[in-house]
Amino acid sequence: MNRSDPGTRSFSPEQLRAAIGDVGGPARPNYLSDIVGHAGRTRQRPRWTFLGGWVSGDVAVRRQGVPHVAVVFASVLLLIALLAAGIALVGSYLNQPSPSPGLRSEAEQIVAEGDLDSSATVGEMVLTVWETCRDFGDTSCGYAWRLSTGSHTQATGLVAHGDGSCCTRVDAVASGDGFIVMRLNGAAPLAVHIAPDGTATSISLGCRNANWSTPTEPGRLDLVQGHVVDTVAGTACETEALGGRPLGASGAFTADGILWYLLDNDPDRPDTLTIGRYDGRQWRYHDFAAQAGHSTSVLAVAGSSVGVLLAAVEPSPQADQLVGLAVTTDGGATWSEVVDPDVLRRNLPFALSPNDDDLLSGYTKMAFAGSDVLYVADWRGDLWRSTDFVRFSLVSVPGAVQDLQADGDGVIAAIDGGKVCGDHTGCGGGTVRISADGAVGPMTTR
Repeated sequence: MNRSDPGTRSFSPEQLRAAIGDVGGPARPNYLSDIVGHAGRTRQRPRWTFLGGWVSGDVAVRRQGVPHVAVVFASVLLLIALLAAGIALVGSYLNQPSPSPGLRSEAEQIVAEGDLDSSATVGEMVLTVWETCRDFGDTSCGYAWRLSTGSHTQATGLVAHGDGSCCTRVDAVASGDGFIVMRLNGAAPLAVHIAPDGTATSISLGCRNANWSTPTEPGRLDLVQGHVVDTVAGTACETEALGGRPLGASGAFTADGILWYLLDNDPDRPDTLTIGRYDGRQWRYHDFAAQAGHSTSVLAVAGSSVGVLLAAVEPSPQADQLVGLAVTTDGGATWSEVVDPDVLRRNLPFALSPNDDDLLSGYTKMAFAGSDVLYVADWRGDLWRSTDFVRFSLVSVPGAVQDLQADGDGVIAAIDGGKVCGDHTGCGGGTVRISADGAVGPMTTR
């Protein structure tokens, strides 16, 4: 609106203060100079130094009937206890012994310098045992194992070294998805289960109960050096604990946990060979038609198939010579036995040695490839294959076959490429895998 008098008005200081107070409120004191001065005269403490910053409010505050000093004292004790526990935990971790590089390098040295003693395979994994024992008088030699996939080493471990362990038996056995290494003779008997990642777990050599329930999971039970090894329980029980009739030289487990064993009938029936079947609780027996011995015959199992190369007992006119082949494919319900000499000579070319002085079974190995194909390595190291368990044909391999092991739908053969082997040393030369169709492929052991 328009004022009628545009002239300037004048106000006194009291009038101006009154007018401004009505618009902006009453005047406030200036605290800045007081705050700065107070801060300069006092020490400042960070918040973490106050107990309330570390302890929850319901502990730090004073409660009804609880003195404040007592609460603070209890909280301090709690903090001290937590600090001491942390220090102890860190100290125990730092004080844990680290893996001994000496033992590890010692095992690697034996593997690098030694000869192949035994081996086992699971899929692409190969477990090999190496030894540097080349003379009975060598008390400083040793044994070591190596787990590998192709040319890649997963792990190595020492079996024995420098304990007078020359020329003792060390077995490597495939067990489920892992392996078992066992050495019973020597100063320090050893049995370990080796997992696919190389972890070695000790197996107890003493057990009180050797019974089990079938069927078991594949690979849980194995027979190693006259001991029933339970990889789940971590025990190895002597076969004497199974009871029944006296056991002979050869035995093996099928995947379902059935134990098959050739019996020692001497001296009751020395010319009769009997096979026993143990299901974890009781034995069942079958007598073969041919006169054969448990120590000269050869046993192989796979799935529900069981095969036995029947060899004559000494002092037969043909000592140790093959006299028959018996096979069952239904877990022992029925058996097929070939014992006619003419049929053996025609269908099993390795059956009769051209020299009566040659010993057959002591150098003969047998293994199934699956349940339908059977391989036999004879006393010369030749490899033979059968798909009907009656007729065998020769398989070409790069050397003399010294050992056979079942490997799923194939077999693993230990090959001697020409090295002359002593009675007590393992022969090097490498290993090959032969599939069920007879195809031969190389495997890496170093």
